[in-house]
Amino acid sequence: MPPIPRPIRRTCLALLMLCVALPSFAVKPPKENERWISVGAGNVAVYSNATDEEARAVAAEVLRVREAVVAISRLDGASLLPVKVYIFRDAAAFAAYRKALLPRKNGAAAAGYSLATPEVILLVLQAGGRIDRALAEEVADQFLAGPSAKPARWSSDLFAESLATSARDEHLAKVGKPVELARDEVLYQLGFLLGRGDPSLERRDAETFLSEVVRLNPKHSAAYDDLGLHYFISNRYAEADVAFNRAIALGSTNPNLYVRYGLMLLDQLETRRPAGQTPSPEVITKMRELFGKAAELDPANAFAHMGLGASYLYTRDNAPGIAELEKSVQLAPGNDHARFILMQLYARAGRREDTQRTAALVMAHTTDAARLQSVRESLLDADFIYASNLVLEDKLTGDKLNEVTTLLRHVDAQTNDPEKKAHARQLLRMLNVLQVKSQTAELKAILDLAKSGKVKEALAQMDALMPQLEHEVLLKAARKLRADLARAGQ
Repeated sequence: MPPIPRPIRRTCLALLMLCVALPSFAVKPPKENERWISVGAGNVAVYSNATDEEARAVAAEVLRVREAVVAISRLDGASLLPVKVYIFRDAAAFAAYRKALLPRKNGAAAAGYSLATPEVILLVLQAGGRIDRALAEEVADQFLAGPSAKPARWSSDLFAESLATSARDEHLAKVGKPVELARDEVLYQLGFLLGRGDPSLERRDAETFLSEVVRLNPKHSAAYDDLGLHYFISNRYAEADVAFNRAIALGSTNPNLYVRYGLMLLDQLETRRPAGQTPSPEVITKMRELFGKAAELDPANAFAHMGLGASYLYTRDNAPGIAELEKSVQLAPGNDHARFILMQLYARAGRREDTQRTAALVMAHTTDAARLQSVRESLLDADFIYASNLVLEDKLTGDKLNEVTTLLRHVDAQTNDPEKKAHARQLLRMLNVLQVKSQTAELKAILDLAKSGKVKEALAQMDALMPQLEHEVLLKAARKLRADLARAGQ
């Protein structure tokens, strides 16, 4: 059998880790006596050092955008990503965060911008700014990018019309009263924001804020979770392990904590395990416990099911992994990373048609050369396993033998995997012996047919068989027999 395909690292990490690298510009923490509040409404939370009225008005405006998205898309509102809004009273602080979070977009001094991550939509505003139509549409696009593709009936004008019919006062009534935040919570929320800036950067501002949080409040599980994520991205695995375990010990019920910790273990299997070394059963067990806990806390968490499914790339039991990955794809149809791993398990399970169907979907959404090569190798895996199973079942005669031989020759010619190529050639040598025996039997049957007086039928069968003959001795015997049949038929 060919070796177990090892997952490409970015396959399991890209979606969850999107927009979580750390900013490069130093951001000053707020002053000790600076007043920050939070207001909430469902899955919308606003953090602000501006006025209470403005914070509540912005929360109501985000609710209006959500309602317009739900009205047009007909999605369940509960499936939309939560939103965190940050309002900065001071123009200099707003500019500093903008520079840290969006270093490539420092041209226009916009009064607001949004950031999308796989777990939350972040909206950053300067006090006195507003959510204009362009920013509202940007947030709407981010809502729709989470659960599904944009609906066919979507249009900018339709969204604007739906937004216009939504009453502000009605949504304002849904917004809770402002709550003053303690110093540790202010620093945590700002550290959370800083930890989700431009994904190409990796600096320490978020770590500084979060480290101060756990100094002030050693029981702040969410801060330990985010510190673990920072350490993980920085390849500081030992520190990440301590931080993640501390968050768990403090009773965190955030499913994304367990997903992140599981992905770190998966990443270590991929990047730190010598090629060919069998993964530790203890690590795989722990990884599955983490992803399982995430799925228990949030059964609709597509990343939890993706991680569980990916863990089965390291063992031989394909069915549980396939079931988890199919569930992940069902929950997040746009997640081609889960679909890519699913394709690999389909291939390893010998489900050739499912492999081909899934590979076509993956290839339609990528131009990455490495990803495309991996897809092609998975297709070759499926062909190889399909052919191998037929050989093992000893069901090779006639056309089926020719089909399997053709498939194995294709695998031998196309694969870049030396071990797969060697296996294919070994089977081809076996098939050559089988083919010679099968074709010898066919020649004998043709001769018997001719002896029974059915020379014309024998000649037709000989003409069909000869293009398939490659063995020199058989081909020479077949040519002589055909000549004799031709003379006998005259």
